[in-house]
Formats: sequence, C-alpha cells, structure tokens
Amino acid sequence: MVLIGLLSMVFAEAFSGSSILWFMSEWAWFVTLPLYWSHTLLFLNLAMRSKRTSVGQLYLWGILFGLYESWVTKVLWAGYFTDPPLLGTVFGFAIAEDIVLLMFWHPVMAFVLPILVFQILARAGNKSNEGVETAFPTHISFLQRSRRNSAFYLYTFIIGSLFMIVSSGYDFIVAGITALGSLVLILIPYYLIKRRGGRSFSIQSLRLGRKGLAVTAAYVILLYAITFPTLLPERIPGIETIIATLFIYAFVILLIYASPPVNESESIPSVDSKLMGMKDLKRWYGLLLLLILIWAMVPDITVIVSILGYLSFFVIGFLLFTSITIRELARRVQSRRNQEAGNL
Repeated sequence: MVLIGLLSMVFAEAFSGSSILWFMSEWAWFVTLPLYWSHTLLFLNLAMRSKRTSVGQLYLWGILFGLYESWVTKVLWAGYFTDPPLLGTVFGFAIAEDIVLLMFWHPVMAFVLPILVFQILARAGNKSNEGVETAFPTHISFLQRSRRNSAFYLYTFIIGSLFMIVSSGYDFIVAGITALGSLVLILIPYYLIKRRGGRSFSIQSLRLGRKGLAVTAAYVILLYAITFPTLLPERIPGIETIIATLFIYAFVILLIYASPPVNESESIPSVDSKLMGMKDLKRWYGLLLLLILIWAMVPDITVIVSILGYLSFFVIGFLLFTSITIRELARRVQSRRNQEAGNL
C-alpha cells in the first residue's frame, strides 16, 4: 500500500514542481505524502465498495480528492500561495485554479494515473500473472499499448519535465535528482513486493477492511479539522462559499452514484502481449530525464511551452469533465432501459 501513496505523491507533487527534492523535506514525509496516500486509499476503497471503479468513475472520485485544496490549502478559494487568483474569483472561488485542480490535475495526476501505473507495476511484479487478480477488467483498454495511451503518457511526462525544470530554476541537477530520487522511492517497494511474489501484488491488495477504511477516513477528517483553522486561516472565505463547496461535493457524489455500478469480477480477456509493462514505464521515465535536460538548455522556449502546458489544462479538464459526465449519465439511461426491457 505504500507504493500507491508514493505514486500519487510523485505524479501530483513532483511532476507539478510543487515538491522539488521532496524526499529531503520533513513536511513532505509527515504531511504531504500521508495526505496523498490517505486520500488515494480512501476514495479508491469507496469506489471499490460502491462498484464505481471504471476510469470515468474514478475521475469523478478524483474530483472529490481534489476538494482537499479547499479545506487544507484554501487554493480553490484564494488561489496559489504566492499569487492572487489567476482569473479572479466568483462566489468566493478562484475560477482558474478550480478548473485546473478539480477538472484535471487531481483527478488525473493524483488519482487515475497512479492507479493505472500501479496496475502496470502489479502485472509486472505478480509472479502468478493472473490478470483478473492484477487489474480491474474495465481498465484493460487503458493499460494496453495504443496510440491513445501513448499520447496520454507522452503528455503527462512532458508536463512533468516542464514543471520540474521550471520550478527548480532551470537547474538540471536539482530537477534530475528530484526525478531520479522519486523513481528510486517507487522502485524500492516495487521490488520488495515483487521479491515476495505470489498473488499479493494486485489492485485488490489495496482493498481495506472496515477498520482500515475507518482509520483512513478518520485521518483525513482529522487532517481537515487541524489544517482548516490553523493553515493560512486568513484565506478562509465566508460561510456562503463554504456551503457552495459542500454543494460541489453533493453534485459530484450524485454524478458518481447516478452512473451504474460496474462488474469487476469478470475475467480479463487474453491480451497479455498488448499490455504495457515495466519496460514501457522505464522508457517514459527515461524520456522524462531527457526532456528535463533539453528544457534546461533552452529556458526561453521552456517557459513558453510550460505556459502553453498550463493553459492546456483548462481545455483538457473541461473536455474530460464534460465528456465523462455525459457518458456516465448516458450509461445510466441505457442501464435503466435494459432493466425495463428485461422486465417486459
């Protein structure tokens, strides 16, 4: 379970440039990493228990994940720490930051991507190599080698390389150490789990029991209770904005439960040769290091590309949220029609 927390931390914090050399920071180890670890486990387990585990449904769970940026950091309300809200505020919400963090960054980089990569690693490290034990059947199309998936990983690793080098002050050594250190920390639990072998390395190994889920939920609630009044209290908005934030929770939860449950007990089709593996991830990470070096040598171009990359979050985030919402609601309509037809 440590591995999924590290993956979320690396893709969300290191790739964003927010936590350069994070593994040298006590704050990262005792606050930031547990925050990502607990949120990932909590919402993944809620997804498992409710049988809403398709990639589209996990995206919606990831929006709930991203809402910690209101109670903890207050970024969704007041913007990033060093700057005012990029496009101002509406009803107390920082519009640009909300779109980027809720529609793209946290659902994709902090939640969906780590879960997909975990399943790739699980398949590579599980000696039994039984697909149904390793991954969610509904995720198989996202774990295959395809143009769509290659474009997705290319985009995320380009973004990661850009933000790492910019946040490090175009210092290739610092950015490179951040990337390599993060990789080492991912590989340590991976190889330890792989060494044990057996069938323990699977997406199902992240399923918590009642006590585990209760402890995780309690930790998240305690984290909110402590940081809300103590971390940047001057950024806390009026009661109307807080109530509106709760309405966002309610709206997303309704979307999740409006979509029909999925059957993850089905056997995975025999597509083993088409699934991504450790070699694919090593290539993507090698590309990350190469791009960090290239961006460091052309800072004037890099800053322009990084701005374009940030702007792309608005478009991609809006398209993802719109398309996934429409698709999940359409699935509900189709599910009801199938039930009605079955009752005739």
